[in-house]
Order: sequence, then C-alpha cells, then structure tokens
Amino acid sequence: MAYNNRGSAKYAKQDFDGAVADFKKASELKPNYAFAHNNLGTALLRLKKYKEALAAFNKAISLDAQYTTAYANRASAKEMLHDLKGACADWKKAKQLGIKNPEVFMQNCK
Repeated sequence: MAYNNRGSAKYAKQDFDGAVADFKKASELKPNYAFAHNNLGTALLRLKKYKEALAAFNKAISLDAQYTTAYANRASAKEMLHDLKGACADWKKAKQLGIKNPEVFMQNCK
C-alpha cells in the first residue's frame, strides 16, 4: 500500500496532518486493511483528535479482533478521553493477546 507507506514516512517526520491524509486514502482504497486504520488512529492521536482516533482504532479492531497494537492504541485514546475503565479493558485485552510490558500501561488499572 503506497499511501500507507507514504503516511508512515510522513509520520516519522512528524508531519501528522500529511500522515492522516495518506492513511485516510489508504483506508479508502483498501477498506479492510486494519493496519491503515490503526495507523490513521495513531496520527490522529498525535494531533489530539481523540474521538476520531478512537473511531479509527474501533475500525481496525472490527477488521482484526486479534490486533494487539490496535487495542493498546485504543486504550490510549480512551485514556485521553477520560474513559479509564474502557482503557483498562483494552490494555487487559492487549495483555491477553501478548503485548510486551503491559504493566507499564496498566498502572492505573485495578
């Protein structure tokens, strides 16, 4: 996916608006590509567009229910939206799926 790759390059250069545009295009061209939706969410997180990021992560997870990174990223979006209970549930799911060092993220979860 050329647009996804270009979006990743823009993200690495901290051109988050450019990355969002490319990840959106990648998602439009290949709507079932969970990776592009997750990448879109991460760029939106950097732009502090948390509700939009949450929607992108939800889409990624709906396409791939075993997508560990998408659960962890969605947890971050939920935390920024002050949904600690939802964030903890996603971090626990990411832990079940094998994310490394989950305790770093789960410090506020009971």
